[in-house]
Amino acid sequence: ITPPGTPSSFVYEFFISVLVGSSGSNNELWLQEISSTGFSLTASMMVMNTQYKVNGTDYNAGTSVVSGLFDGSTGQTNRVGVYPGYHDLNQKIFTLTTSQELTNITLVSQRPMYMPGWKIVLNGTTIVEDSANNGTSGSPEPFSITKTLPANLNTTYTFAPPSGGLTANVLMVAGGGGGGGIMGGGGGAGGLVFSASETISGTQTIVVGNGGGGAVVEATGQSGWYGNDTNFLSYVAAGGGGGYSGGAARGYPISKGGSGGGYGSGTTDSTDGDSTQLSYSGKGFGNAGGSGSGYSGGGGGGAGTAGQDRDDSSSYDAGAAGQGKNYVSTFGTFYGESGWFSGGGGGGGRNDGNAGAPNQPSTGGKGGGGSGTLNTGNGSQQGRVHTGGGGGGSGWNSGASTGTKVGGDGGSGIVLLQTNVSTPNANSEVKVPDPDGFLKMN
Repeated sequence: ITPPGTPSSFVYEFFISVLVGSSGSNNELWLQEISSTGFSLTASMMVMNTQYKVNGTDYNAGTSVVSGLFDGSTGQTNRVGVYPGYHDLNQKIFTLTTSQELTNITLVSQRPMYMPGWKIVLNGTTIVEDSANNGTSGSPEPFSITKTLPANLNTTYTFAPPSGGLTANVLMVAGGGGGGGIMGGGGGAGGLVFSASETISGTQTIVVGNGGGGAVVEATGQSGWYGNDTNFLSYVAAGGGGGYSGGAARGYPISKGGSGGGYGSGTTDSTDGDSTQLSYSGKGFGNAGGSGSGYSGGGGGGAGTAGQDRDDSSSYDAGAAGQGKNYVSTFGTFYGESGWFSGGGGGGGRNDGNAGAPNQPSTGGKGGGGSGTLNTGNGSQQGRVHTGGGGGGSGWNSGASTGTKVGGDGGSGIVLLQTNVSTPNANSEVKVPDPDGFLKMN
């Protein structure tokens, strides 16, 4: 196994996903400062991809305008203005190229009405896509937003079997989806693909997907991030869908998941995107998540069973998480959750006096699913690493905003090869788990 490589650069492209809330003669996009915690951004890392002004004067004023965006000041000196016709829907506004992967990005504008909804693409993969702008208000001034960026989307390996090739049972699991915010749904389990007696020859590339991040802040009604795909041979195990928020419009349009993997669960007024499941001639497994609403979340879908809806018959408790699949007979109990993989995340509950609350959260599905929580401050469980389990959904504690992560992260994926296919209960050929998810063969 070749150790995973690290990209030499990280290219972040910023597109308009939702137009600004300003209108008429004020239909403008303004940026006054750009920063990231833990890594110093500089003007040399930025390229503007559309026409702009500085302080409402000269177009394309050169690098001096960019320098003002990284000087640590949120004032209006050297602010960048993008006027009508140059910040249309899906238009690329600027690009940042860094030597280190960012964990977050803070953007400062003059007012909320001048800040659009963003789509952020990292090295060709969309990692943030807002479904709303920041409103039409003229205050506060200045106005800032911070986007938490999902890191380590996947880990890539090269694998060279013996010169004559080998035959192996192959299990591929993608990253699970993150749990939703306020009374949120559990994250969908990562996609699972199993193929017996695969013939493998020649150098192969193996991409193991990591789990999606859980919702960050309760009060904004954020959804969890979708998990990341795992790729090997001709198969793709799709990342699990992120759980939706139960108490407000979802913060991000999480539509991925379910294609060979678990869906994220959702509110009653939200729907998932692609509902197609990739079967790979029966090799892939995935099920839908359940629905929730303003009382508790639905359970995330698992590889074995679907997530359940919130209980509307009496208690309004969260829906049960979908169960994963059992591969004890092939890989034993050392891997996954005692041999189970791709369990859905549990839905979050609600802890106040409405609708007979407390409405209880649900436990994670067998196969690494994280459990939901009742109180936001307790923190939802993360999906178990190397299982593809979905993250647990957030609870709600009288509507208080904690300002910290509330949804559980999805569990990372894994690829297992069992070469002794004549005796499937023996695990002697598969030994040491690599920290990033691929199991080395001795």
